[in-house]
Amino acid sequence: MENFNQLHLNRIGNLIVQTTSSITKLIEILYEVQLKVEIINQQELSECPKLMKRYHKEQLEKPVLREICLVDDHSRRYIFAETLFYKENITNDISDELYGTDIPIGKILEKNKLEYYREILDYGIIQDSIIAKHLGLNDDDWLIYKVCSTRHQGENLFLICEYFPIDRLELSS
Repeated sequence: MENFNQLHLNRIGNLIVQTTSSITKLIEILYEVQLKVEIINQQELSECPKLMKRYHKEQLEKPVLREICLVDDHSRRYIFAETLFYKENITNDISDELYGTDIPIGKILEKNKLEYYREILDYGIIQDSIIAKHLGLNDDDWLIYKVCSTRHQGENLFLICEYFPIDRLELSS
């Protein structure tokens, strides 16, 4: 976290890492865009992403790992996200939308009027060439990451790690 403190996030950067509200809605408001999901990969979990390992609890049923970018109408990439979703804890309607639409998770939950609790588990900065490529960045560009859990009636629905391009979103002062 030492580098993180030296980053000097501006108000938008602080808002993004500290809010438990819908990041999709926040980005849409701040940048005046409409975001949709571009699915990169979606399959049963075989290996847990590194920043989520300490928060993922092994269960009998394996969660689905969903890797996506949130993009605008011009295919500009705003966020890369890795999501574990626990099929046994979500409704069939929500599951169908996760598999069959380009609607972001926050909007799916809102559309289904699902009350949930989101907790921020970790955040910081990272350099990751694979994620940078998904976002159309240089290999050595810095990203903010944020790990959150989403629960409904005490059950895990999602474990999400979101990555934000610092320079493109102008998150530091």
